[in-house]
Amino acid sequence: MRKLLLLFIVILVAITLFADQMQDDAYIEEDTSTSDDLDFSTSSGEDGLEKKRGTALEAKQLSIKAYKYIKENGKEKAFEKFMSKDPEFFYKDLYIFVIDIKGNMLVHPVDSSLMNKNLYNLKDSKGKYFIQNFIKLISEYENGWEQYYWRNYTTQEIESKLTYLIKIDDETFLGCGAYQQ
Repeated sequence: MRKLLLLFIVILVAITLFADQMQDDAYIEEDTSTSDDLDFSTSSGEDGLEKKRGTALEAKQLSIKAYKYIKENGKEKAFEKFMSKDPEFFYKDLYIFVIDIKGNMLVHPVDSSLMNKNLYNLKDSKGKYFIQNFIKLISEYENGWEQYYWRNYTTQEIESKLTYLIKIDDETFLGCGAYQQ
């Protein structure tokens, strides 16, 4: 009886994990009208107060919006728009970055020193090779979340960051992350 119960639990966990991955994979086909419900038109708070923090949900929605923009307008036009800090893709402390599968930074609107550099062996402050993890995630799942530590360009502090990544094509992927308090 214990073996049967254990088998049932293992099957239930496997189904739950599979269903979660299927839900993430369906982001392109689903009607993401909720991403249009967010007002990405401004990047500053009320009366010019310090920027507010973006949430993980907003980061995912901004990533999906950027992916759709690339598919509709092409990479060149999209990358220029992301780099220009256009408020459509630069919201609160959220921004879109693009990396190729070799680890080269193609778009980073906040830190130009990272542009056109190979970051494959870059480690976060805890020693994690997060760019390598990005590439592995994209290669295996085409989209998903990765957590690492990164400098918050607003506070200048190293903070935990949860980033949603989407495979653009076989050569490139994009991401947008939210700092976790």
